[in-house]
Amino acid sequence: MLVENERRLAEIWPGCWGQTQHFGLYPVGQQMVVVSPRGSSVPQAEEVSARWLPESLRGRLFVTKVRPGKEAPFEVDWQLGSLRLPAVSIAPPFGKYRGNSADFPWLNDTISSMVMFVVHEAFHGCQVQSLKVPYARTTFLDLRDTIWQSDSFRNSLAAERNALVAAVSATNDTLMWESIRRYRTLQRLRQATLSPSIRVFENIQERAEGVADWVGLSAVAIAYSHDPAQLRRHIASNLTAAAFDLAGNEYQGFNFFRFPHLYAVGSAKAWLLERMHAPEWRTRIGQGAYLNDLLDAQDPRGGSASPP
Repeated sequence: MLVENERRLAEIWPGCWGQTQHFGLYPVGQQMVVVSPRGSSVPQAEEVSARWLPESLRGRLFVTKVRPGKEAPFEVDWQLGSLRLPAVSIAPPFGKYRGNSADFPWLNDTISSMVMFVVHEAFHGCQVQSLKVPYARTTFLDLRDTIWQSDSFRNSLAAERNALVAAVSATNDTLMWESIRRYRTLQRLRQATLSPSIRVFENIQERAEGVADWVGLSAVAIAYSHDPAQLRRHIASNLTAAAFDLAGNEYQGFNFFRFPHLYAVGSAKAWLLERMHAPEWRTRIGQGAYLNDLLDAQDPRGGSASPP
């Protein structure tokens, strides 16, 4: 599906996926499978030339014994000789994808989850190699802070997500902007009570993981040729309480804030910017802009920029 739809996938974020994209899948036995652009070679790998290969993979499929370790679910920038590529495990680490299976039931099967996972991690590789987008590190946050376990903190996040659900689900621009403004008001009120370091982490993480989430979900929608309305419904369902219940006990406290909250919120903001046809929003993200600031800039009433 990735190979057959590569031209359309390239349109999601030009320059970050296309007919020049290598990617690896492992483990296949003790090996890694590498899909390469037609006519290119893969270091330390042998071409698969079996008759059963579909035409789309002939001359493009390689196997190598060099691969990431068994415990690594992915590598966004794996080095294979002189080649750098995203490589992911064929067993996604999160099990069933969060969200309402009635909206995107095909995200709960292995192949579609792998499409999502490969493109998501490939986008991180693009962020590392091509975009001026620093990754959000947790080293400057106090993970023992009681804020992560606070009911009021979690309730504030839920209220913000509800406002974003309304924005994504809005049937006209007036309703959409009313909901976005409500979201931004709620977010600013919460952030005013927090350490500036948390606000910085939030902005960067939405941009890094949230946008990658949107890119991956968009790829699955393309690969399965589904109505774009289903992508909208899934983006919205990822923000609901039911989706967060699926995260289970593994994602509590700080991890709950990072995933699934910031992934889902950032993905929704990217979807909204695309819906608005915001000028050059991808370029601005690549230059390090925050999603909140890009949304505020589109507000017909004007918006104020986020603090750094």
